[in-house]
Amino acid sequence: MSGIYEKPLPKIDALTRGFWDYARAGKLAVQVCDACGGPPDPKRGMHFDHCHKHGHFRGWLCRECNLALGNVRDDPARLLKLVAYLKRTSRKASDQFSLPGV
Repeated sequence: MSGIYEKPLPKIDALTRGFWDYARAGKLAVQVCDACGGPPDPKRGMHFDHCHKHGHFRGWLCRECNLALGNVRDDPARLLKLVAYLKRTSRKASDQFSLPGV
């Protein structure tokens, strides 16, 4: 598949390595992100997501979801805290940053 990220993968299991090689050979056409359902990145395609601790394949991610997981270091607790933060702050801007008359 054109556009699969070409960076060598660290510690992955044999089944994941086989799947990765199959995808890199262009025999797999992934159409949507396994996390958000969005389309592949037009330039890079989908990203091969794997567990950095155990090495198994987790799914195909769009660029944004792949970066988001990387930025929270695959930590579900941190991700849930970010969700709570977005919900808490979506109703209004902080008073500290409010503009008069807006």
